[in-house]
Amino acid sequence: MSNDVLPSDEAVAAIQRQQQQQQLRRDQIDEQTIQAMVTEIAEIRKNDPQTARAFSVIMHIFTGDDRFDPESNT
Repeated sequence: MSNDVLPSDEAVAAIQRQQQQQQLRRDQIDEQTIQAMVTEIAEIRKNDPQTARAFSVIMHIFTGDDRFDPESNT
């Protein structure tokens, strides 16, 4: 096996740094964004409850915020 098949240690480290920088962290989602999503999901729920539930599930995963808990927003 030749060395040119595997990425260098520097390349692996650079890829890992880039992945860490691009990760969405819960603490990066501010309250203003959460409030906007709560409002928008409520509007969507009026015409399309299934889509609103899907958005709630996604936002609950992203934020961990109980306002998006699909079990309490049925």
